[in-house]
Amino acid sequence: MADAPASSRQNLLLHPLTHEVYALDDELVHRSNVQVSNHVKISFSDFEKLTQTGPCSVERIVEYAKRRHGEFHFSQIVFLQMKSGPDEQQPRFAWASRICVEVDQTIPQLKSGGCFGFQFLWIWPPSAAINAFLTYQERNRLSLVFSTMLERYAPSVSHLSAAPGAQIGPDDFDGAVHVPFAKLTAEKRFFISCIRPQRTQFQRRLLTDRWPAAMQDAENAAKLKFQVAHIASRSAVEANELTNAVIWVNQRRDDQRPRKRALSSAFALGNLPDDIFTRIVGCALTDEMTMCRTDAAKCICAMRSVSKQMRVATDGFMGLMLGRLTAKMVACVCGKYAEPVRSLSAQVRAIGITPRQALELRSSDLVQPSEEQVALYPQLRDMHSVPRWQRYLKMRLAIDTSVSAEKGYVRAKEQPSKIYKRLRVLGRSNSPNLEPVVVRPEYDGLIAKGGVASDHAGDVLELAGV
Repeated sequence: MADAPASSRQNLLLHPLTHEVYALDDELVHRSNVQVSNHVKISFSDFEKLTQTGPCSVERIVEYAKRRHGEFHFSQIVFLQMKSGPDEQQPRFAWASRICVEVDQTIPQLKSGGCFGFQFLWIWPPSAAINAFLTYQERNRLSLVFSTMLERYAPSVSHLSAAPGAQIGPDDFDGAVHVPFAKLTAEKRFFISCIRPQRTQFQRRLLTDRWPAAMQDAENAAKLKFQVAHIASRSAVEANELTNAVIWVNQRRDDQRPRKRALSSAFALGNLPDDIFTRIVGCALTDEMTMCRTDAAKCICAMRSVSKQMRVATDGFMGLMLGRLTAKMVACVCGKYAEPVRSLSAQVRAIGITPRQALELRSSDLVQPSEEQVALYPQLRDMHSVPRWQRYLKMRLAIDTSVSAEKGYVRAKEQPSKIYKRLRVLGRSNSPNLEPVVVRPEYDGLIAKGGVASDHAGDVLELAGV
């Protein structure tokens, strides 16, 4: 695919699933007022908090603009012309917004000062765009203002995303040209590494959400109360007591948690081969590092206190893993990283730090691996210095004090493309003029992921190569 021309590099789209960059032609982008800056300004510290606690979605951008700047103006909306249906004469439009991240601190590998990220367009979900459109219409009606631009660029309600269930992306626009990652500037590459994929148009349910269990318990209690009420030999008091007893049992059943069994000490880890021994140490460390900071610190300190050999194994693995991860982060910003950036940024977030902290972890306060660590981990021979795990924990403390830890989300239990195809086939009987059913099974795995940090523990372990 040909590279995007220089004139289109100011209108960039980030694929919501693959995180590949695409450029839109200038003719597809319309603005309400070309003389006014239409992006939302955001400081880097606020940007880091925004991207660390969830996706960089339009809803959160608008909420930030209202909270920080007092308002979100209609002039800050950009109108994008999408693909039209085969029988349609009028073009379809999607609404989008821009952000401008102001760098107010020194970041390794990046120029000090300035701003970045204003070239990227963040598309509004159709439901949010329609709600905003109706709100602006009502506001204009009450103020006796008639806007032809508002009616001309009304958001489309009939357009279906090219990736079923996902956000509108580059596949929904004509002439979207792929931009190679290596041809982006260092600021843009760093900006992309901070963004997490926005896999769906709707907010996922948290793993800690007890709403389904509560609804099931309420339904069971209602059924039980109905059945007991029709038993002649039961009084109202007895029925109420029986219902409360069943609810109490269900609550005690849900509150119980399976207890971890104590590990058997029938054999000594030191007697195992080095490859198996280091694999066990790596699995234990990566599992705890993807949890909260206190659990990671307790695990590292506990393993180091077991024996001298375990201390060497723990320090060696932490240095190897942090060294490789931070080296790949530096290579990503410098344009020498060929793998998908979404997997790298997911690994960085999985261990509880941000891309900025990964760059800072590699820039200073490094330590040279010992001979015992190199003997246990031969991969350390090519690494003259590695980050300190103590500084890594301090960075996690710094980010935890400013940003609350994000909880995991529930995964999809069925392939999104199958759900989409089934619903579309059922809907075609009432609307025969609908577009043909097109599914993208290759996106199912990306959409189904719920963003749970522990899911990336295996990726972090494989990154270390043990």
